[in-house]
Amino acid sequence: MNDDKVCARSDPAKKLTTVFRRTKTGQLKLWTYPGWHRSFFVSEDGESIVIGDDGLGLLPLDHAKNPPLFRFVTHGRLVHVVTLNDLLPDPAKLKRTVSHVSWGHCIGIIQNGQFLVETADNELHAFNVKTGAREEANVRHVELGPGGPWNRALDQKAFQDSRVASR
Repeated sequence: MNDDKVCARSDPAKKLTTVFRRTKTGQLKLWTYPGWHRSFFVSEDGESIVIGDDGLGLLPLDHAKNPPLFRFVTHGRLVHVVTLNDLLPDPAKLKRTVSHVSWGHCIGIIQNGQFLVETADNELHAFNVKTGAREEANVRHVELGPGGPWNRALDQKAFQDSRVASR
């Protein structure tokens, strides 16, 4: 594995997202993708990003029938889009807030190259970060939570059981 780090910058003025490799001598631009994006996740190798929804897991009450929730981009090319119906085909599973509905939230890219999301019905979903294809969640160590790392190990069932038990 290369010791150089990758990063991305989404510029609202230029409406352009750029993925870079940080090197000892500066930054090397790897590729770009059109648009400014509020929420995105960069793969460890810099080949892919996953763009999250602008509502950060919340949809307006009058949301479109089947809005896109996240997009998979590899080498600057859109390769897959996951919509609300792909994750939660039953609208009754959306959670109502004061002003919105919540479909869930993006957890992020874990070390094995999977992109994880948790839906409002407490289900864990995994996708291949390069293709957007759905995969079996291979959770060994997940870091979650706004107050710092939240670690749970073992498998998807243990992860889900721990989430339900903590409520």
